[in-house]
Amino acid sequence: MALSIVCFIWITASIVTLVWLTCMKITKFMTVDGILHNLFYFGKLRDGKFHDATGRFRFLDVPKRFFLHFYIVGVILNTAVICVFVNAIYRGKIWPPIFREVFDILYYPNINKNSQLNVINVLVVLLMEEVQVIRRLYECLTVHIFSESKMSVIHYGVGLLFYCSFSCGVLSEVDPTHIIQFKVSLFEVFIISSSIVIFSLSWYKQHSTFKILANLRTYKKDSKTSLQHFIPNGDLFHYVSCPHFFTEILMYFAMNLVLKFHHTTCLCYLLFICVNQVTFGLITHSWYKQTFPSYPKHRHAIIPFIL
Repeated sequence: MALSIVCFIWITASIVTLVWLTCMKITKFMTVDGILHNLFYFGKLRDGKFHDATGRFRFLDVPKRFFLHFYIVGVILNTAVICVFVNAIYRGKIWPPIFREVFDILYYPNINKNSQLNVINVLVVLLMEEVQVIRRLYECLTVHIFSESKMSVIHYGVGLLFYCSFSCGVLSEVDPTHIIQFKVSLFEVFIISSSIVIFSLSWYKQHSTFKILANLRTYKKDSKTSLQHFIPNGDLFHYVSCPHFFTEILMYFAMNLVLKFHHTTCLCYLLFICVNQVTFGLITHSWYKQTFPSYPKHRHAIIPFIL
């Protein structure tokens, strides 16, 4: 099987992220990194020495609160794809023309679809993504307290592309004429159940993490908002600096576990998630240590007791 367009995009994005991190380390944050810093960093990571004080690249910035757009798009498209998938299962065994074109483009130049996919497994993955983007949309609207911090259009574009393409990417490998496979073995039940447990715990812990971060921005006495940064504590923050990144990896790992790691496109999404979250987890951990001299020394960056 040749490398599909969607796989090429996310493998390339993973490589670019690694190359960027290498450049930042090799050049020791010298002149060129002022550009790289503003193109790749967002939020609190932009503060300080490498912020674009001249404003040369300010036209490439968008408000960090535009994260909301990722999840609006994600909810709309993922819901539509679930409806298309369920309709194909019970009625037509074919994709609507527009969706068929999108799926074929994402899977190009491959023609033969993945014959190892079970309808139940695929549906579980789509439902996992659905509850994730719905919860993230809810958090952006009611939990997060956004400052006036910025992110670059590159980061914004990559985020939109991810949530625009994920559910379509999942179905791009599915042959609608062979999706009526409802036979689920005892082993399949075990795999799906284990995946749901991993996903659900990660989903809940990520929500708890965002609530802790949001509470750091609110004064308990008068509920006023603060734009200062503080050391987060409690729950998974006892072990790592970025539990929201760790739980994100676990959720997409659970999706691939449901598919028994037989879905090439979903594996490429997991690769990108791992590279992106680990990279920014390490950078955020370093920022915490440099910003707060009293930062807990026992904390790891992203994976408890390991990294």
